Amino acid sequence: MREVPGAIGFYAEEKPGAMKQASLLAERFEELFPRIYGYALYRLRDPEEANDIVSTTFTEAVSNIDRFDPEKGSLDTWLLAIARNVIRKYLRARRIRKLVSFELLSNNPSTSLRWIEEIADNNELLREMIPLLRRLPDRERDILSLKFGAGITNRSIAEIVGLTESNVGVILYRTLRRLRDQLMEDDDVEI
Repeated sequence: MREVPGAIGFYAEEKPGAMKQASLLAERFEELFPRIYGYALYRLRDPEEANDIVSTTFTEAVSNIDRFDPEKGSLDTWLLAIARNVIRKYLRARRIRKLVSFELLSNNPSTSLRWIEEIADNNELLREMIPLLRRLPDRERDILSLKFGAGITNRSIAEIVGLTESNVGVILYRTLRRLRDQLMEDDDVEI
């Protein structure tokens, strides 16, 4: 007998082994939630939007659990790839061209972003970094979001964005070095 739609078992009946993967997803939910939420928050900078993204990510993961193949990558990487696609769809639907929004300090900040603006006002380095981050190409901002927002390894980032692990490391190194150099150039700040 089929289970009620929405229950993990309902989606997992379609493919042998999917029930095992669904159980793994359920067991690791508490561990995985902060990582997916951190990534979404780092990209969108709005806690409510980040919650929506996490909810949609886990809903899609449960619905497509039969597509997860542990031989191709970890559950963490698979979920982050889903979250990345959900964020892309979300931004595309709102006609926002940038994949990662570091636009924290605008002339008309939304109420939900005021706390970030207050932090930025209290942190001169962050205030100086935001314009530099805005100028980064989308790929570099996306990789920085995965690294610092989701806190994942270069190997996992490589799997998600379709690059080699060494390429991701080089991009991170060069991007961070360029940001540091620009900060030092602008203000003679010692970092």
